[in-house]
Amino acid sequence: MTKLLTKEQFFIYRIISFTILAVFTALLIPTGEYESYESMKPGTISNRMVIASEDYEVLRSEKEVNDDRNYVSTKITPFFDFIPQEDYYLFKRFSSLQKDIRKISNEHIVLDELLSKKMQAVNDTSEIKDTKFILKADSIIQIKKNLITEMETEFFNDYRTKFADLKDNNFEKIIKLKSVHNHLKVYNDDYISNILKDEITNSVLNRITINRDGRDITLNLDKVYDKNDIIRALREYTIENATTLNQDSLEQLVQTIGRLVVPNINFNKTRTDSAIQVAIDNVPLAKGLIKKGEIVVDRGIIITQAIYEKLQSIEQIRKERVSEEVSSYFKLGKITVFLGKLAFSFMPYLMIFLVIYNNRKSIFYDTKKTTLLQVLILFQIVLTYSMSHYLPSYSEFLVLLPSTAMLFAIFFDLRVAFVSTTVVSIVISILMSNSYSYLFISLVTGIVSIYSVKKIRDRMKLFKSSLNIFLTYLTIAFSYYFLSIISFEDLQTYISQSFLSSLIAPILTFGILVLFEHAFKYPTDITLLELSDMSRPLLKKLQTEAPGTYHHSIIVGNLAEAAAEAIGGNSLLARVGAYYHDIGKTMKSDYFIENQKTKENKHDKLAPNMSSLILSSHVKEGVRLAQEYKLPQVIIDFIEMHHGTSRMEYFYSKALQDAKESGEKVDENVYRYPGPKPASKETAILMIADVVEAKCRTVENPSADIFNQIINDIINQKFKEGELNNCDLKLNDLKKIKDAMVPVIVGIHHRRIKYPEKKA
Repeated sequence: MTKLLTKEQFFIYRIISFTILAVFTALLIPTGEYESYESMKPGTISNRMVIASEDYEVLRSEKEVNDDRNYVSTKITPFFDFIPQEDYYLFKRFSSLQKDIRKISNEHIVLDELLSKKMQAVNDTSEIKDTKFILKADSIIQIKKNLITEMETEFFNDYRTKFADLKDNNFEKIIKLKSVHNHLKVYNDDYISNILKDEITNSVLNRITINRDGRDITLNLDKVYDKNDIIRALREYTIENATTLNQDSLEQLVQTIGRLVVPNINFNKTRTDSAIQVAIDNVPLAKGLIKKGEIVVDRGIIITQAIYEKLQSIEQIRKERVSEEVSSYFKLGKITVFLGKLAFSFMPYLMIFLVIYNNRKSIFYDTKKTTLLQVLILFQIVLTYSMSHYLPSYSEFLVLLPSTAMLFAIFFDLRVAFVSTTVVSIVISILMSNSYSYLFISLVTGIVSIYSVKKIRDRMKLFKSSLNIFLTYLTIAFSYYFLSIISFEDLQTYISQSFLSSLIAPILTFGILVLFEHAFKYPTDITLLELSDMSRPLLKKLQTEAPGTYHHSIIVGNLAEAAAEAIGGNSLLARVGAYYHDIGKTMKSDYFIENQKTKENKHDKLAPNMSSLILSSHVKEGVRLAQEYKLPQVIIDFIEMHHGTSRMEYFYSKALQDAKESGEKVDENVYRYPGPKPASKETAILMIADVVEAKCRTVENPSADIFNQIINDIINQKFKEGELNNCDLKLNDLKKIKDAMVPVIVGIHHRRIKYPEKKA
């Protein structure tokens, strides 16, 4: 129990947290009401009469509408816009390319001549060299190089081709290809597309519409060229006519001309998509009309496909009207609707609130446990809502509530698990438009799941629960079929969904179990069972370094387990907590009487206050060791609380005797354990069992009556001292604890007969 908050504050915070959960649920509840005809499938017998309350359209199926939409969308010709490009006719651009090649080539020739003259001047061996000429030549050469670089850069920007590449591929021959120049004139009056034909929307129609001068022209696609068409035709032409060029030069020529292509029609995607959308929007959604007052189906009639379509149309139209109001919660006139939904959703959560407040205060006043409970509820709500909206074939057989129900049972007790599962089932049915089927199936499968993992001690038991869940689903599905609520096709679907749900549930439970155990630091019985393994490092350390304490802990564990079982507590937690409660004694084990191997007592040479300091330190050292070995907090609570704030009577009495002689005042707090007091049934039981085992060990003539009196005195003493004030033990529980411990302690200290010695 957290000490920072008072009980009143806890109560207020719990109301706030459950109200927030109710608000979230209210936001997910469908606005308004509509009657569901989901169970009325073709081939089943109608169990009611349905009369149209108004005029309804018979809606076409989604497949029919989509098929028509896909069909009409393929009948829209793509639209293009004509862009006049007279200055960019292909033959003109090629002619410009040829001219620029000649210009740059001439500049290269001049540069080569200058370099040659300069080289001759430099290599002149005569006595008189023309130094001025050489310097002047260098200046002119640099200017010429800069000019050529600028011209080649501009050439690349204009034609997207490097002049050096052309130079390496017989550019002298390329500029003389008049036949190619004339061939390119054939494209002057043709339409050239800015995108490839394969990329054109609805190209299978083999037609396009071109807007030219404000008028639409429709023509066949084979009368339109794209870049690939021109390159392909040019390659074939040059192979036949440009025989003077080698293969590399031909390919260079083709690729260069391909870069010169400038389209004169641009694909208008906006207009094309708009035309397709108009065609899609004009597809009719209805194929008939139901008149007001018309009997759609009578009771006892076999539902045909036509009747089924009418029922589905009515349900869908009503559902759409309802969904339109979802986004208008806080508009004028809608606040009362939301408040009604809030009150409606809060009622189920009130059930859990009252149960944990009146019957499980250890959960109510534990923020971690309450948060875990609410997170599990929220998880199931979000999972159900998401799957119902985004899974096409979602049904009540895919709710996956068994997974959450098993988590309730593992993390909490059966009562809390039962109530929580019931509440979640109610909430799910509300979210699914008050469906009785969702409520019934969720509740039944959830309860079966709870008892499938009752007192789980093995993780494999999770997966064994799949069979119980599947059989439950199967029974419900067949009962629906025998009652003609569902058709044979639905039965097959539900069986496959049942198998899938029963398979996923334990896997999902296992994954969430591991995640939440780590996130909330909340060990389950499975983890506790693993901690009870005597080969655990900390228990081996206790057995080796403090064997007397180890055996004491084993006996205390047996006592605590029996007592916890008697009052309905967590017996496994009590036993495991007892195993670890004295691990701090391993630090100075020989200062504790049960570990002393000789009659000499080390405390005889120590002052009482020093002895009390050593004894109380085993609590602090135990907590340190537990944290070092990463034990969960619930186990650490046993270490901290097993002495509470009780007084070390032996050393306190000794201090009082010494004080009589010295006249000093004795501080009682020095001889008390630091606490805190036990905050749960299990830690309180451990406190009692710890003292019981120690005192009963000193009895010389053990008997059930003596042990009964000792245990009774210890419980009364702890009760009077107020050590049990913070736990939720009742007076009736204390009697049950005593009655449960007596047989165990008697069994441990039972009398034995003396075996006769053999005579020599």
